[in-house]
Amino acid sequence: MLRIAFMLMAASMTFAQTLEVERVDRIAAPTGESIHHPFFSPTGELFFTSSNYRGVWRLDPQSKVVAQIAEERGAGYEPAFSEDGSRILHRADEFMEGRKYSSILSRGIADGDAVVAVKSARDVKSPKSLGEGEAAAIVAGTLTAFSVKSGEPRGVRANHNPVAVIENQALAIYRDGAKRALQPLGEGNYIWPSVSPQGDKLLFVKAGVGAFVADLDGAILAELGYLNAPVWSPDGEWIVGMNDRDDGYQVVSSEVVAVSADGKTRVNLTNTPDVHEMYPAWSPDGTTVVANDPRGELTMITLVR
Repeated sequence: MLRIAFMLMAASMTFAQTLEVERVDRIAAPTGESIHHPFFSPTGELFFTSSNYRGVWRLDPQSKVVAQIAEERGAGYEPAFSEDGSRILHRADEFMEGRKYSSILSRGIADGDAVVAVKSARDVKSPKSLGEGEAAAIVAGTLTAFSVKSGEPRGVRANHNPVAVIENQALAIYRDGAKRALQPLGEGNYIWPSVSPQGDKLLFVKAGVGAFVADLDGAILAELGYLNAPVWSPDGEWIVGMNDRDDGYQVVSSEVVAVSADGKTRVNLTNTPDVHEMYPAWSPDGTTVVANDPRGELTMITLVR
């Protein structure tokens, strides 16, 4: 158990009529530790992982104490949660004879009890929530559904939540019991796909081109400009990401930027040349955005909406 010191970094700032920053706080990393890729559970609990995605930790918002939830390699890479936030779905990666194998675990956050939903398979994508107590992982191009509680296999429902992943650098949408490959902007390297919380839009980045919102058939609805690691707000009205630059070796600047889902409004949520905020995430109530910097410290942005 580790305690975290909070340091106030900035005061209230207003950027747009519809998006106001109340305060920005810096959360220092515990001694000997670093905090990366923060994310929230559906109940608003704050979690984070290490720079190489090994392990998952929870930050108790009341006691400011950090507790380790999982220790497996890859556990912090795009985890998912049960709908009530009581269980975390995460990877467990291992290498055998130079080849990567992945399992998917469903782990109780309170008791640490874990069940195996996918065991030591090749070409496993990160888990996704399907709703109604079910989740899925894409294994070798096939959506494999399972019970969040028991890990037992389930049949794929025609009305499950749409799932978006990258396969062979292209977009793949698993929807209504079928898979469809999409390349809305032609061939190239597609990254960071996600379906809107309402299940009707697709967010993605095409490397070297920018971020876009499309419908689930791939028709472009909005251009968002340069925006890396973009994520939806819970109401689907905003998208937050990072405006980062590097010199070929390391990040030299990065700010957290919010863009309206129609691409018409773009505002900086941070303006800190000496701090490089990266990989932002929204809280489930939409009032907080968190990000980490390369040193392994957190920035917490409290919004007035």
